[in-house]
Amino acid sequence: MTDRTAPVSASGTRTRIETLDMLRGAALFGVLLANLEMMFRVPAFEHWIRPGAGSGLDQAIRMVLFGAIHIKTLMLFTMLLGFGLAMQFDSLAARGRGTGMLYRRMLALLVFGLVHLFLLWNGDILTEYALAGLLFVPMLHLRLRGLIVALCACLALYILLPMVFRPFRLPPLDALSAHVDAAAAAYGRGDYLTVLSFRIDEILRFGPLHLYQLPRTLATLLLGAVLWRLGAARLFTHPDRRVALAGLLLTAAGFALCLLPGKIGALANATLGSMLVALGYAALFAWLARQHHVRPFLGWSSAVGRMAFTNYLLYSLVLGFLFYGYGLGLMGRISTSTGILIGSGIYALFAVASLLWLRRHAFGPFEWLWRSMTHGFRPG
Repeated sequence: MTDRTAPVSASGTRTRIETLDMLRGAALFGVLLANLEMMFRVPAFEHWIRPGAGSGLDQAIRMVLFGAIHIKTLMLFTMLLGFGLAMQFDSLAARGRGTGMLYRRMLALLVFGLVHLFLLWNGDILTEYALAGLLFVPMLHLRLRGLIVALCACLALYILLPMVFRPFRLPPLDALSAHVDAAAAAYGRGDYLTVLSFRIDEILRFGPLHLYQLPRTLATLLLGAVLWRLGAARLFTHPDRRVALAGLLLTAAGFALCLLPGKIGALANATLGSMLVALGYAALFAWLARQHHVRPFLGWSSAVGRMAFTNYLLYSLVLGFLFYGYGLGLMGRISTSTGILIGSGIYALFAVASLLWLRRHAFGPFEWLWRSMTHGFRPG
């Protein structure tokens, strides 16, 4: 990842913005914990039909996960992808090169996403990123005002689409409850072929839910591009107290919207409210990461962020082994608090592994493969 505001090395290449790597790694921690709780510890949709299960501690943890982490860290992760793609687009444009590389990058990501979606985990986000990215890249030709208009249009489409056309409807509660029980049996006790068969059936039945989320994903990518065009890269390299204050205000405003009663709060949580919180998290993290007495405690996430693609894929592989029947079959057998401990342990192990790997290699293994597929040659 390059940055036009970052210092230039002797070779002419710009250095990475380490704070962005740290932020991406921290966001991935939140994504890991939310995914573990929502779709590995128990089947998807179980929280919809049995939201109050577990001890008081478990319920408190879930309240934090769903209220402060789940959508917020996913939006933060998506926003950083849009930020990075906008950086790459402007770098290519400055050198007089076209956008073919970015399209190849998204098509390669689509291949990874489909393999991940069908063979490992149907909660995959890479396929959606690739499809949204193919729509996002041509929008990068727009000026800042055009990007903002496109962002608002995508949010409006996400909000208004269900009022005109419902691409996805949940089944009735009794049918959904029966599906959750069947999922627990298939995923928690089935062999790999049983899990694979049930996963494909779920993709066919619930796939439109991913399509419904596409406008929101595209809007979040556009938010990242807007930040880049506004010069936010400098805020990650030279944040001051105004950045911290802005982070506090954005976070407070976002949570205020999310906590509004009824459908308004639910809609804010799915859109603008969570976007504001994600922006607030980014600003606060950028400021904290530049504080000498805090930076050592946040630096562990840098290597995870540099290998975010590899780590995301391997998380699914490890969680599948832990929770599915072809592995340890822990689905439905542990509490939320135990799941948090397991997720934290996985993250810590992968953080150490990422650090050790990057001491010997320039890229993570799947980052290397992604670059090879994009450029058609083996990167150094």
